Amino acid sequence: MTELCHGSSLALRSPVTRERSPELLLHLQELQAQLDNKKYASMVSDITTSEKRAEDAKDAAIMPSLKQQLGFGMHVLVTMFTFFAVAYYGSKMYLGASETMAGLGGVLGISFALVLETTLLIIRTNRLVPLEESMPELFDPAVYNKAYVKAAAAAKGSSTLKSATSANSVQIDPPVKSRSKQAKKRQ
Repeated sequence: MTELCHGSSLALRSPVTRERSPELLLHLQELQAQLDNKKYASMVSDITTSEKRAEDAKDAAIMPSLKQQLGFGMHVLVTMFTFFAVAYYGSKMYLGASETMAGLGGVLGISFALVLETTLLIIRTNRLVPLEESMPELFDPAVYNKAYVKAAAAAKGSSTLKSATSANSVQIDPPVKSRSKQAKKRQ
């Protein structure tokens, strides 16, 4: 058998190449574009993450604008001067203290003003965010109407779920405004 097949080669027919449909080519191009976007996103993820953090920090800053910073600085300086003057003249007039003791009273006034301003700044920056701002999706009528329909359907049975969701007839009044907004309106 070896002698018989020696020097011969296999003659195979080449496979028939099928042409791809235009829909398949379009789908393959979309998949390639998605893959390229994922690769690009992974390549620049450390850059975009730091940029996003910087942008979030800027948005969440206590005083993002120069005008607010200058205004707060002037407010602190005026408060410190006022407390110094009140403590200095108060200790001089009511306690009959010498210049040195009146100066120490003024320094105590400045210290008290700084502690007061720091406390007020901490209170201002740590204010509670209303639920409407922190989780607005809870107050979206479409979301809570859909949840209400599902809950009502679960209570009545699964057969009414299909009819209730297709009819979408259940409507819920919007939630009551938060107490902080109501208090602002009263003032």
